[in-house]
Amino acid sequence: MKQIVLALFWAVLGLAPACACAQGEVVWESSSLSNGAGNLSYLEVKNKLSTTDFVPQRGNRFLYGFGQGNEWIHLKVTNHSAAPTTQVLELTSSLIDQVDLYSLANDSVQQSGEQVPVGRLQEFYLHPIFVIPFLAGETKEFLLLVKDEGSVAFNLNFHDSQAFSRAQSSSYLGEGFFNGFLGIMALASLVSFFILRERSFFEYFLLVATEIWLFCIYDGLFRNFLAPNLGPPALNRLYAGSVVLMMLGTLRFTHRFLDIKTNLPQGSKIIQGLSALLGLNLGLLYLAPFPLASQILSLLVIASLSCTLVISIFAWRKKVSASVYFIVAFLLMELCGILLAFQYLGFVKSPVGLDWFMHLGTVAEMLLLIFAVGDRIRLLARERNAAHQALLEQERQHALKIGEKNRELTQLDQLKDEFLANTTHELNTPLFGILGLTERLQESASSRLSPKETSQLGLILAMGRRLTHLIHDILDFAALKNKKLTLEIKPVDLSQLGQMVISLVEPLAHSKHLSLNFEFEKGLPFVMADENRLQQILFNLLGNAVKFTHQGEVTLMAREFGDSISIEVKDTGIGIAIKQWGRLFEPFVREHPEVIDEMGGSGLGLSITLQLIELQGGRLEMMSQPGQGTSFSFCLPAAKSLRSYSEPPPKKETQPHQVELVQQLGTKILVIDDEPGNVALLEDILGHQGYQVISAPGGVEGLEILEDLTPDLVLLDLMMPNINGYEVCKEMRRLFSPEVLPILILTAKSHAGGLEEAFAAGANDYITKPILGKELLARLELHLKIKENASLTERITLLDQTQRELSRTRESLISILDKTPGPVLLLDVQLLPRYANQSARIHFGLGPDQLPSLDKLFDGAEQLKEAAKKSTRLDPLPGVSSRKDGSLVSMAKLESGDWVLSLQTQEKKPVRSEADFREQIVKVMQLALDCWENSSGETKFDLAEKSGIWRIYQDEGRLRTRILDKYCSLKTLPQNPRYMDVIRTAHFVLSSCPQSVQLKGELQRTLEELQVMV
Repeated sequence: MKQIVLALFWAVLGLAPACACAQGEVVWESSSLSNGAGNLSYLEVKNKLSTTDFVPQRGNRFLYGFGQGNEWIHLKVTNHSAAPTTQVLELTSSLIDQVDLYSLANDSVQQSGEQVPVGRLQEFYLHPIFVIPFLAGETKEFLLLVKDEGSVAFNLNFHDSQAFSRAQSSSYLGEGFFNGFLGIMALASLVSFFILRERSFFEYFLLVATEIWLFCIYDGLFRNFLAPNLGPPALNRLYAGSVVLMMLGTLRFTHRFLDIKTNLPQGSKIIQGLSALLGLNLGLLYLAPFPLASQILSLLVIASLSCTLVISIFAWRKKVSASVYFIVAFLLMELCGILLAFQYLGFVKSPVGLDWFMHLGTVAEMLLLIFAVGDRIRLLARERNAAHQALLEQERQHALKIGEKNRELTQLDQLKDEFLANTTHELNTPLFGILGLTERLQESASSRLSPKETSQLGLILAMGRRLTHLIHDILDFAALKNKKLTLEIKPVDLSQLGQMVISLVEPLAHSKHLSLNFEFEKGLPFVMADENRLQQILFNLLGNAVKFTHQGEVTLMAREFGDSISIEVKDTGIGIAIKQWGRLFEPFVREHPEVIDEMGGSGLGLSITLQLIELQGGRLEMMSQPGQGTSFSFCLPAAKSLRSYSEPPPKKETQPHQVELVQQLGTKILVIDDEPGNVALLEDILGHQGYQVISAPGGVEGLEILEDLTPDLVLLDLMMPNINGYEVCKEMRRLFSPEVLPILILTAKSHAGGLEEAFAAGANDYITKPILGKELLARLELHLKIKENASLTERITLLDQTQRELSRTRESLISILDKTPGPVLLLDVQLLPRYANQSARIHFGLGPDQLPSLDKLFDGAEQLKEAAKKSTRLDPLPGVSSRKDGSLVSMAKLESGDWVLSLQTQEKKPVRSEADFREQIVKVMQLALDCWENSSGETKFDLAEKSGIWRIYQDEGRLRTRILDKYCSLKTLPQNPRYMDVIRTAHFVLSSCPQSVQLKGELQRTLEELQVMV
């Protein structure tokens, strides 16, 4: 029994010890000779048949490879049939490079394998075959040469013709079923990926696609049907590369399907490492010798499949979803793949049916993976269903919250409407009383009121009516929003209505000196509209036009247009940018939102106007460009039966607005505010305290006033047209410091952001509206006192500096005069001596405290006094001389009215001419500047600043020394030059220059010459 079992085992492995094989009526036996060097020819091998070089071969399973040598197989085939037969010899591998069959009877040869193109084969089949005819009882001997670059394993089979045809049909049918099944699985996985967007399905598709490609090459379909002329080297490397791609697909699918990165992080690193090695081996197949690269590939296949199997077992132990299906599905294929790799390495001769086990394992893998994928789909469906339920619950909760918020908003909206109604009612009640009493007071007491008081009553009425319009706008907005506004449509005389609205707007246009035009066609049909609402529409459009027009004209036009009346309001105002048109008709939006609160108002006018026009069957249109004005137009149905023949009012010409400046004594306060009521209130408060108030309706006008006078203090409103208070304040600060011109901001804002911006712009303080008289006066007095104190402090400091400067100048002048070689006297306005230099005292023999009158010092003193009354410069006069030695006298009058008197002895040369004197002044000044620049490296501006003799100006951001520059050229030298300032400048430069400066000596000599001339 043991012997029978052992025989069956070896038979399954194809390793039975028998050396003869029988297939049907044909019996054959084989032996083999390995020629590793590949240097034996057919004849040489034939001569070795009787030697012991040929080793008997057991069974029909052969394994060769990984070398360039030849494998020779000796076949002895006997036909035991009583009839002739044709046998087909098959080598069951499509990957053999070269197969040659030599007949020992006649030394003929038949060729097959990959080296022979498909078109030259004796019989078309997937594997190498040879057709051999046999006579009854005939025995034939053959030598079979097998050569392959890599490793090859095959079976030798003999078939009769009918059996071969059946095997051929079965093979094609099996290949078709196998590849068709794989194709269906690939397509199903790809469709699943696009539907479910699960990445593992795409990895599965790539794996199945690489398996289809690999088995097409392995089974010979690729060569026989797609590349019949492809040679062995290319086919071998293509097959090995396909094995690499399939292993990469297997690793990637395992990694994704079992979520190895999350469940087995170490396994993820192993898979990444194996994938990198497989990628490197793909390059080796084309760069290194193919046998070596194939052996490395076989080792990597064993490692990859073993790793996949082990990792899947660990995943199963960690209870990873679908891991059981994965293990069962891959087990058979992985075992077959590992066994096939060992076979290629030559370690084991695999069983006969290993190739079909590979195919069967792949099919089993696909079938079992269907269950795994199905389990994954069910898991995804459960997850998506749970997510969907959670989303539905979240949406339900969100809907409940939204419903609750909507109810709260509805309640708040109702409360808001009630608040608006109640508030406006409460505002209207006292407001009507205020307006009525004011009108009654204006009518009854107009004769007893001064013009100023009458004007103030008019302002009260105007502001009250403005507040009334605002309240009505709020009520209309609420009614339009809640669709509760009712209209009374009837024929309306548009001409009379337009004239009435024009008369209402005319005072505002007149105050801005605008031209208000009324252009209606004569005989214009009545318009079908609500009269009160049409009046409101025209008033809003004209009011806006006047408000945003600062010069030019505003025109109200109407003309017949088919069955409608076209109404247009056109102005020459500031215009509106196209990008702001869309927001213009939204509630609480101003025409120019980029200037915050610049023009005041609620922002409801245009929104209400648009809705009122649409409710009456019209459509509001606009055209506008910045700087070119705005036009609003709309059409309303015409009432053909009625026409208007009233005459339009005459056009009134207006004069451009001018700011009148009244120069008066007293503290001047500049008020810049565009609200006439505020200006009137400030004028009243400040006027009673003796302040002179100068008003400007806007920032531009206020800055124009500052060009002509400097007020003591400015009251500046923040929100004004064209340029707001922040910009005006910054411009004022550029011209005046906070100490010179205090600025108090008038604002309705009290939050920190607005005040911080105001102080950053340069404001000294702020006053919050409504303005309280006591607070305003207290703040004004405080800042005026601060300004006065700062001014006194500055004056005291300036006086002290002036005194010190005068003292230094006096000492310097005395030092200069003492160094002057000639006698010099300083005389006051009355020609009384006040100072004598050292030479004069020596000349006249005067003591330290002696300074007699001119009569005692000179002959002809009276003549000298008479001449001084007629001229500012006296050359030596005949008859006027020193009593000491007869020296002649010269005198020059200073700007202060004092005189400088010098003596010229008879031995000296006469005094130079006026031209020489002026030329000497310029020469000294030029040398002084050159010496200063060469010695100190500084400019004339530094000399003027440090010496304190010359003034420095700032013009257009640049420093200027206009007076000093005039003394550097004869053309610009003044008619009466300040030569003493030139002498002082030269002495200052000489005292500041070191002795090493070359120009110092020349400057000293030139200065002495000028002093002699003086």
